[in-house]
Amino acid sequence: MLCLQTGLGDQLAAVLSPQGPQGSGFWVIQRTQGMVVTSRLPTVLLHSMWTPSRASVTEIFSDLGKLDVFKADFVLFIKNEHYVCIEPFFWTTSEDEKEQLKKYIELKQSLENSLDQEKKKNSELEKEITGFKKLLKMTRRKLNEYENGERSFHGDLKTSQTEMDIQINMLKQKIDDLTAELETASSKGLHLDAKNQVLREELLSMKGMQKKCEKLEKNKKKLEQEVVNLRSHIEMNMIEHSEVEQYKREIEERII
Repeated sequence: MLCLQTGLGDQLAAVLSPQGPQGSGFWVIQRTQGMVVTSRLPTVLLHSMWTPSRASVTEIFSDLGKLDVFKADFVLFIKNEHYVCIEPFFWTTSEDEKEQLKKYIELKQSLENSLDQEKKKNSELEKEITGFKKLLKMTRRKLNEYENGERSFHGDLKTSQTEMDIQINMLKQKIDDLTAELETASSKGLHLDAKNQVLREELLSMKGMQKKCEKLEKNKKKLEQEVVNLRSHIEMNMIEHSEVEQYKREIEERII
């Protein structure tokens, strides 16, 4: 909790600690010409933007606009001699955010590895299907040679009709087996194609999430720097106020 002594200026805007009225939340107070206007920005809205246990990562990025609105209101104007306490919620969960981003990167790497493995399996299966097709084509051609009585022999060797029928039946069975294997391999190929498509879509989604996380981290650092600059400005105003008060006392002492 940061406490600042205010002194100069015509307006006051301060972010109070969560223990405010009407439940927990950050209250923005603005004082203009003696009138005080308050508005509450719930703690759950601010802290949920940095909590890795959100149900949906997309919800985190949708709150960026809300954070920008709050940032625009986060301006301190010094008035009188009051103390304003500011809850520095901007930098309280940086480690959680880094851990969340690390998990996204690890998941993205895992998806990339899975996609590479599936591509390799798909390539091997395509080679296997091509081999089956070639073997099936050769077997059918050989069967046609048997059925048409055009089988080639080495020398003058002749095969009886019974032996030829056995050869033909064996070739037919082999064709049936190769056809079944080809259909199975083709079905596996279709399944792998569908799985590869799902992995590619998940990978693209993770890349998009990673970019949004990096953007969120960049915006957070920018906000933190703005708060640092604001604190420095307040400290300078406090010094100026102290000098003015000292000068005022010296004048009063001279008058007395």
